[in-house]
Amino acid sequence: MTRLLLAALAAAVLAGAGADRSRADATTPVELERMLLAGDLKESANKLQRMAASAEADDNVQLACGLAQILRGVERLMQSLHEYGLKPRQPLGMPILRLPVPYNPDPRPLTNFQFRRMVEQFDGDLQRAQQTLAKIDSSDVYLPFHAGLVRMDFDEDGRASVDETLWKVLSRVTGPRVNQDVGEGFFVVLDQGDVHWLRGYCHVLQAMCNAFLAYDTQELHDLTAQLFFPKAEVRYEFLTQQGGNVWWDDIRDLIAFFHLLRLPVKEPDRLPTAREHLLATIEQSRLSWQAILAETDDDHEWVPNPDQKNVAMPFFHMSREAIDRWGEVLDEAEKILNGEHLMPFWRGKSKQGINLRRVFDEPRTFDLVLWVQGTAAAPYLEDGTVTSRKFWRETQQVFRGQLLWFSLWVN
Repeated sequence: MTRLLLAALAAAVLAGAGADRSRADATTPVELERMLLAGDLKESANKLQRMAASAEADDNVQLACGLAQILRGVERLMQSLHEYGLKPRQPLGMPILRLPVPYNPDPRPLTNFQFRRMVEQFDGDLQRAQQTLAKIDSSDVYLPFHAGLVRMDFDEDGRASVDETLWKVLSRVTGPRVNQDVGEGFFVVLDQGDVHWLRGYCHVLQAMCNAFLAYDTQELHDLTAQLFFPKAEVRYEFLTQQGGNVWWDDIRDLIAFFHLLRLPVKEPDRLPTAREHLLATIEQSRLSWQAILAETDDDHEWVPNPDQKNVAMPFFHMSREAIDRWGEVLDEAEKILNGEHLMPFWRGKSKQGINLRRVFDEPRTFDLVLWVQGTAAAPYLEDGTVTSRKFWRETQQVFRGQLLWFSLWVN
């Protein structure tokens, strides 16, 4: 009873002061999680942002705020895609265009400018989350998180329904492997290693946003946007009119899409920025593993060290050999991004390699067909140390042929 009276008194004092802020240092991790799962990410992100701006905000508040900002960024992206009617079949499996957006029977027309603004907005949301998470410097940061129970208002109807929980999104992406029991029971305890993991993923996604925005996509949109958005504003009206054979229309448009992947440079400064984000991803991965390997607890780990068995994903366990090899992969990837090691070239007998740093720093028109052929790589060929094919073969063996999957998991 005494505790209840004290709690009521504290609430009355705060209300009487006219403050809508909770004292950040008095907010428990459980209360922070409750805010994340409340079903209104916009309100939760705004409230957590106010709390995080307080001089009293601890690192747990900063983590909850950064996570809310990431989730809110994803929600806003999904709402925009829904507004313009992204087709639910998820064509081509492209990163942003494969998201399981609810069907919209009456979408708005979409211009190339609006789509680019959508990507810019997502990049800005990630940048804000990145800045919030960068404030965390404690090794004791702690946040329990039932990730599968997060609800997002994808169709922007003002309510996040049970059909818009994160586990249902995952079930649409991965198939029947994620059912209700698995999804609703998915629980992870976020700590310092996960802070760096989240920051690394922000950098990866920002690299993708900047790489896209670096090129002029106007003609690509004008002639093929109808593949993805039924009311896209395109050059010819007949492109959005369904004829007698929709399947053949899509095949023709797909051919045109690949043919038009010849993109002039529009904002060249964005490509060096994309490379810096990739380098930052490498640095965050190193810091993440440094923190993970120092952990002595064992509590619903997202990415575990070799001694941790209580993991959020039962199939995911790490060997010391794999962790050591991953460190070598990060070192090699950094050298490639910095131009110290060259990418192998796939044509002729020349021992020259591709300087990937120059691809970012000296951008030219991107032409997919000419890159496949090899001639687009010619300006970037030079003598030097080419990354070892043997190293990458041995790395694939360490990861049992699953290096790409592992890279996506741990960034």
